Amino acid sequence: MKKLPKGLYSVIFLTVVLISVLIYGFYYENYLKPVDCGSHSINDCPARCAICQSCRNCKLACRPIQDCKDSGFYDEKFEQIRTHQPLPDPIVAIKEAYEPALKQYPAYDHMVIGECENTMCVQIYLKENSPDLKSKMPAFIDQMKVVYIVRDRPGIKEAGTEEPDEPGLCVIEDCHGLDIVCGPKKPDACTEIYELGDYCRQFAKCAVVDGKCQPEQSKLFDECKACVEKCENDFAQESEKMFSCENNCRQIR
Repeated sequence: MKKLPKGLYSVIFLTVVLISVLIYGFYYENYLKPVDCGSHSINDCPARCAICQSCRNCKLACRPIQDCKDSGFYDEKFEQIRTHQPLPDPIVAIKEAYEPALKQYPAYDHMVIGECENTMCVQIYLKENSPDLKSKMPAFIDQMKVVYIVRDRPGIKEAGTEEPDEPGLCVIEDCHGLDIVCGPKKPDACTEIYELGDYCRQFAKCAVVDGKCQPEQSKLFDECKACVEKCENDFAQESEKMFSCENNCRQIR
């Protein structure tokens, strides 16, 4: 067998070493080298990082994959940003899931995704107030709060145009929450942003008793309030679970 020239052994050796170095370099660059995900934008986020939110109200950012998964706000659809594919419009899926049932209520008008208190929310527009419709809807959809906007609410006047209160009037003066305030002054305007326990308010009324305007005794309101307060105590640090728990209180009617 013919021997190879001595110089060829050196060439083969150097070639093997070079290939090994290149393979190691590629492996190190892509799998071993520490990556500062936070220094990248979502448009050039490395494959070893993920695109996600760190909280419900936070903007999308390039972060370590495990951090994204631990945050609970990781969604694979955000990965489409890497390939510059348009993200699916979430309102399309939400309408497909909820609009057929909503259209059964004459009060329903339409829904959009908008901004509520500096965070995204699902806004459901109603022609008139409809507690029954609200009781059928979840408090959150795709981690977005559900709010209701009633067009031309009867009895609600623009600020600055209020009329004098009627003599002897006894009404609920506040708009939200479980602490019912009774008195002679109608609210000038109420926002339609749903707050914890607002469902229970349909069972609350004010009446004059012994010459004093005060909340009427209501077994349904007391039962509903106790249910909501339990959710508030059980999930004091987890707002999403708190509202999810409150949904169960809507069985009271």
